[in-house]
Parts: sequence; C-alpha cells; structure tokens
Amino acid sequence: MSKLQDRGKALEDKFFLEQESKALSALREQIKNKEIQEAISEHTGISDEAVLAAIVQHGISIESFIAIRIIPLVLMSWASGSVESEERATIHSHMFKHGIKEDSPVHTMVDQWLSAKPDPSLEESWSGFVREYKATLSAEEKSAFVNEILGGADDVASAAGGFLGFGSVCDGEEVLLNRLRSVLQ
Repeated sequence: MSKLQDRGKALEDKFFLEQESKALSALREQIKNKEIQEAISEHTGISDEAVLAAIVQHGISIESFIAIRIIPLVLMSWASGSVESEERATIHSHMFKHGIKEDSPVHTMVDQWLSAKPDPSLEESWSGFVREYKATLSAEEKSAFVNEILGGADDVASAAGGFLGFGSVCDGEEVLLNRLRSVLQ
C-alpha cells in the first residue's frame, strides 16, 4: 500500500467514525475515482498519482480519455477570449475524425468546455498528463502524437481569423501554441 493510500485510509477511518453516512458516500466516490485512476494508468503508463488525481478531478474518465487529444483544441479556441463558430466547427470535425459521436460523454464534456471557459487548471492537468504520457511512447508514436496535437491546435487557431491567410493567429493563440510546444518537446 502506498503512503497516499495509507493516509487516505486513516482519513477515511476518522471520517467514518464522525459521520457514518457521509463517510460511506465519500468512500464509494474515492473508490470509484481510484478505479478510474488505475484504468487510466493502465492504459497510458502514467504512474504519478497527483497527475492521475488531477485528470479525474476534471472529469476525465477512461471513457473520455480520447478527449485528451481535444483539450489543447478547446484551450486554443478560448485563447482569443471567446470561441468562434469556425473554431467550434473545427473541433467538432476533429472529434468526428476520432470517432467521438455527438451523443457520447466526451462530446458532451467538450461542448461544455466550449460553452463555458474551462478553469486554467485544466491546462495544468493536461500538461502533467502529457509529460507523463509521452514518456511511455516510442519515438515514432511520440512524433505522431505531437504532430496531431500541434496540427489540431494550429487548425483551431487559424479557423476564425485573418484576411487571405494573414493575421489569422492572434497573440494569445501564439502564446498558447508556444506553451503546447514546450510541453510536447
């Protein structure tokens, strides 16, 4: 048992003694979150419990794991301050390309992120995830992943702006592209 699990167990015991019904609910939720973290870890090779916890905190379950490829696109859509219809359409096109159906939980989650600007900690969670995840990839897989993420982010950044292709990426989008490149290196 890990140190974190030991501490969690001690906390659960104390909480359970103080408020039995609330403790039982909390315990069930913790077990559910731990199972999701373990499933994500198993499928990605990520072992950092803090990164896994942050991923789950943002509602990223194993079913929505593919949204990890969409998060940078959502972040890019907000980099100019608001989401334009062309950016939304570009993101929906990328989701369709990845087999994300309109009635899926992933699609619903992404649409929520496009309707209300996600908390800045989403980018931090995504960055932590990617730093761990890319270490599990072969050089070829990493290259494909990086190209997919940056290509998609660039597609979104270019979707709504400019005249004849000039000035289509705003300063905020360029700053975000640089942050994404830094994380993906």
